[in-house]
Amino acid sequence: MAKRVKGVFSSVAISIAASTVINLPISSSDGNDIAAVMVSALFTALFVTVGFYFFPRLIYREGGKAIISRTASLLASAAMVAYLVSTLCEFSEFTVGEVLPRAPLWAVFFLFSAVALVIAGGSLSSLRKTAMIFFLTATALTVLIFIFSIPKMSFKYIIPSGLPDMSFALKKGISIAFKVSVPAVITESVVFGEEGHTRGAFFGSIVGSALMLFFTLSTLLVFGGGFAATLNYPYVSAVSTANMGDIFSGLDGFLYISIFLFCIFKISILLYGIKTAAVNIQALKK
Repeated sequence: MAKRVKGVFSSVAISIAASTVINLPISSSDGNDIAAVMVSALFTALFVTVGFYFFPRLIYREGGKAIISRTASLLASAAMVAYLVSTLCEFSEFTVGEVLPRAPLWAVFFLFSAVALVIAGGSLSSLRKTAMIFFLTATALTVLIFIFSIPKMSFKYIIPSGLPDMSFALKKGISIAFKVSVPAVITESVVFGEEGHTRGAFFGSIVGSALMLFFTLSTLLVFGGGFAATLNYPYVSAVSTANMGDIFSGLDGFLYISIFLFCIFKISILLYGIKTAAVNIQALKK
C-alpha cells in the first residue's frame, strides 16, 4: 500500500513540475512572479485533490470495472493525445535547440517516443517504481542545481519594493494551476484512479509546486524578472549562466538530466493513460 501511495505522489509531482521546467512562465516583475507561483500552488493542490477524488468515480466502480461512457473515454483519450503531442514537440524542440543542435528534429521526436513507449509498455507496478526513481533523482538534481547556483544569485532581485499586484498574481497563478493540474488530473485519474490515494495526489501536487518555485527562484535570483522575461528558456539560461568556472562545470549536465527525467516520465504516463483508456473502451464494448 505504501508503494502505491508513493507511486501516485511521485507521479503527480513529476507531472506538475514537468509542465514548467522548460517553458517557465516569467513576467517582468519578480514579486508578481513569486506571488503567482504561491497562488498557483494553492489552486493546483485544490484542483488536483478535488479532481483526483471525483474523476475516478466516473471511471471506476468498486472492483475496477469501467463505467465511464464511451464518449467520455474518448474525450479523455483525445485530451491525453493532445497533451502527449504537445509535450513531445516541446521537449524535442528544446533538445534540438539547446542540447543537440545538429540532430534532426524528427529523429529526436521518435527517439523520445520510443523511450517513453518502453516505459509505458511495462506493468503499473513498474510504472510506479519508475515514478519514484525519476522523482527522487530529478528532485535531488533540482536542489543541487539551486545550491550550486547560489554564488551567482543576487537577492536584491526579490527584495520587494512594494506589495505585489495581487490581481495579476491571482490571474496568473490560476492560469498556471489550470495548465499544470488539468493534464495531471485526467492522466493520473485514468492510470491510478482505481486505487484512490487522494492524499498522495494532494502532497504530490504540493511538492510539484515547490519544484516550480525552485525553478522560479533559480531564474529570478540570477537574472531578475525584467531580463528573464525576454528569454525563450529562462530557467535553462539561468542555470547556464551559473555554469561558469571550474566548480560549475557540471551544472548543464545535471539540468539536462533532470529535464529529461521530468519530461520523459510525463510522456510515458500519458501513453500509459491512453492505453488504459483504450482498455476501458474495449470493456464497454463487451
